[in-house]
Amino acid sequence: MRLISPDIAALIVTAAPLAGQATRAQARIAFTISLGYAGGRSLWSVPRQPVADYPYFPDTLAVSRAIRSTVTVGFSGVYFPHENLGYVVEGYLLGLGFGDSCHLIYASGSTRNSAACSFINSAEKAATAVALSGGLIYRVNSRRLVSPYARVAGGLLFSTQSSVRMIGEFPSEQSGGQLVDAIIYPDDHDSRVLPIAILGLGFTSSLGHGYQVRWEVRDNLAGIRP
Repeated sequence: MRLISPDIAALIVTAAPLAGQATRAQARIAFTISLGYAGGRSLWSVPRQPVADYPYFPDTLAVSRAIRSTVTVGFSGVYFPHENLGYVVEGYLLGLGFGDSCHLIYASGSTRNSAACSFINSAEKAATAVALSGGLIYRVNSRRLVSPYARVAGGLLFSTQSSVRMIGEFPSEQSGGQLVDAIIYPDDHDSRVLPIAILGLGFTSSLGHGYQVRWEVRDNLAGIRP
């Protein structure tokens, strides 16, 4: 499975010009705090999943999972040893919370399967995913008011939630209505480390000596596997 998460970010940059820069401000070293938005997308779906509940015939469920939209936060540092080409390192909080859906395609009369499906529909799963990356950035018009740039980076994504495990719940008659897990897809591994690639386009604009605003549209591409 593959995640493509577009972000639109507005960034405040503290720029540290080198001592020899007597001309119009040109950021050679910059530290950035960013706020952004990651759009949601479908992750996977299973149109016909049999679920047994003895003595009934198996029910058939249609289940799916999507990545929820979220606000993102990032911290980065940029160094330009040359006029145009530079290096960037970044830590980025992506979120990667999930929203699930479940529909009964065939119902045998099992109230437990029906309750478990309803629980899946109403549940949202928060998660924390942090990307650490490093790469190259190329800019033009670095001494002008607006300086466009492009960047490419690679790194690792650290996730704290399974992208596969799906569990519903139903009230148990034997335990006085206490909720019991109905496991649709099991997975015992919560934490994963995955490769990530980042492609970004944007521009910076000077706010005065030592400060810039940065706008960027980017894709975070990460393989999400069991």
